[in-house]
Amino acid sequence: MARSTVVNLATGLERGGFRGTFSQMRAKIKDVGIEVANQHISFVTHDYGNIGEVKGLLSLKQMADYHHIAFKLFNIPNHFYGGTWLNNVPDEAKFTLYGELYCHDCDSAVGYKEANQ
Repeated sequence: MARSTVVNLATGLERGGFRGTFSQMRAKIKDVGIEVANQHISFVTHDYGNIGEVKGLLSLKQMADYHHIAFKLFNIPNHFYGGTWLNNVPDEAKFTLYGELYCHDCDSAVGYKEANQ
């Protein structure tokens, strides 16, 4: 995981109310990473059912949603996910503005119904 991601997660955990030692913070960041990975697996599996153009390839919206679901479990504010860091701007506008920075070969979101967060 990139150093900036670790710093962002630590800050997000603190903003969400987590207080712990350095070792506890490292363990909690690992827990967040495992949850994000599990959500990714779930979203890819679900994607095989008529979402987008390429089965198993996620859209920017799908990736943002699974990060938000994982973050919610740890009280991390949604905007700590790099793809949606502008609080007052709708996700679709953010994806248009700088989505290529995060994923230049993502699938479309055609057929995707927003996940329950």
